[in-house]
Amino acid sequence: MQGFIYLWRDRKHNRFYVGCHCGDENDGYVCSSTWMLQAYKKRPQDFKRRVLERFEDRSKANEIEHRWLQMIK
Repeated sequence: MQGFIYLWRDRKHNRFYVGCHCGDENDGYVCSSTWMLQAYKKRPQDFKRRVLERFEDRSKANEIEHRWLQMIK
């Protein structure tokens, strides 16, 4: 199964959310965070998602996500 690492940006509050998902980029998945999902449902126009990296090996998902998180100051 393939998946991807994503970055959500909340324009209103200038916040970012990095995560990973094993599945298709267009399957409707948003995130696993309760607070982020609630904010997204209330004001989806303020959020934009960018796919940072795609992967084929699900066992590497957490490792790849961790690498991206380490880049954040």
